[in-house]
Amino acid sequence: MYQMQGFSPLHHAPDIMPGAGIQAPQVDILDTGNEVLYIFEVPGVDSGKINVEVRDNTLFMEGPANLELGTDGLNYLYRERSPATKYSRIISIPQEVNSEEASANVKNGLLIVRFPRKSNSRKVSVNQQPQETTYIQQPGHQ
Repeated sequence: MYQMQGFSPLHHAPDIMPGAGIQAPQVDILDTGNEVLYIFEVPGVDSGKINVEVRDNTLFMEGPANLELGTDGLNYLYRERSPATKYSRIISIPQEVNSEEASANVKNGLLIVRFPRKSNSRKVSVNQQPQETTYIQQPGHQ
């Protein structure tokens, strides 16, 4: 979907800013046929504290990161996990999705944002009973 349109959903992805306490969470983008899913890794975030907004074909997400284990005063021997205090990510979304009907939920450290696809067709009602057609004859025509 994205390759055919020359679309890169990550062109708005911010750099991770070491020392600033902000982390851009990893994201997977899936196309199920009926919807497009954005799955963000957000360990330690409560669903009530995460903010998701959609504007101008752009998805904005942010929330507090709570990855610390209360280790104040301890020295790390080795550290791979980010000491981030906040998650933040901005990603473009395709025009083929219905952003008005987007939904989001957090479960097991994953934020899942769902965008249903826009319908390419619409149902057109057809009159079930034939209507009488009246023809008006113009002068000189029979």
